[in-house]
Amino acid sequence: IKILSGSGCSNCEVLKQKVSKVIADNNFDASIEKVTDIVQIMNYGVMTVPVLVIDEEIKCVSRIPSDSEIHDWLK
Repeated sequence: IKILSGSGCSNCEVLKQKVSKVIADNNFDASIEKVTDIVQIMNYGVMTVPVLVIDEEIKCVSRIPSDSEIHDWLK
């Protein structure tokens, strides 16, 4: 799981915390990598953050998904 994040992005941190909570609450075997390098972020073809990437597939751009959305993407 990757969270594409800008420097000082408070919503990016909120997204990371939400994903971490869903992982912990459901005993999912997953880890989170926070990506802040602009070149790596641009390689995904996105210009706004936060971005949630699961198994190299963009799931959510520029918003914070609900816990149930995150759960569905991770199961």
